[in-house]
Amino acid sequence: MSRGLLISRAVLVFALPLAQQFAIADTCVSSGNFKACAAWSSGSPVHGTHFQVTFNGSDPPDVELLVGRDDWTVYVQNSGGTAPASMGQLTASASANFTVVLAGPGSTPGAVNVGAIDLQPSGDHRSSLGAGSRISGVLAGDLILQATSGGAGGVLTSLVIDGGIDILGVVDVQVLGSLVINDDHSGTILADVLTDNLTVYGITQDGFIRIGDLEEGRRFRLLMRRMFPLSFMANCNC
Repeated sequence: MSRGLLISRAVLVFALPLAQQFAIADTCVSSGNFKACAAWSSGSPVHGTHFQVTFNGSDPPDVELLVGRDDWTVYVQNSGGTAPASMGQLTASASANFTVVLAGPGSTPGAVNVGAIDLQPSGDHRSSLGAGSRISGVLAGDLILQATSGGAGGVLTSLVIDGGIDILGVVDVQVLGSLVINDDHSGTILADVLTDNLTVYGITQDGFIRIGDLEEGRRFRLLMRRMFPLSFMANCNC
């Protein structure tokens, strides 16, 4: 059965089993206060050949993935230690398939604030965000994942955003797995289908969520955590 869901200025809570996945072969480059790292599950990527970091002075660095793989892990830390730091943009535009985990070693987040995650490879290729991704701060801009013409890819497998989504942030994916937003959601979430679980706290008056279909067997409940006008529309054969 198909289940449509459109929510604005509401609070959604779903149970979330968190999977974790972390890299074992890291290549890091540093400049100023930032250290940007990339890794594969085997072997080591080469900076300038497989990925490129652009340092922007006192502003967070940008990371571009140059070679398509399904085992990318990317994270940014303070150059003098292992604490997560902010990232500008994470991009991939090569004519290849990409799956990326945004997470640091152990249980650390992949970044604090993130300007944008724009994984739109050229041609008919796919991109996905892998399990265990985490941002400890705010998603300030877009998170875009691409599916092929045949419908493969475009999957947000799991992501935790501890600091919320800014008003300019748009999450646009084909398949939404697990997404947890632990602070105010002021942006937009668009997904064709929800296959796992979604948790959203503190949606502001600008926050918007549209889910095309809920996979069969998914359940959700709404909790009003604060008083504000509520606009909610649903078409659900539950």
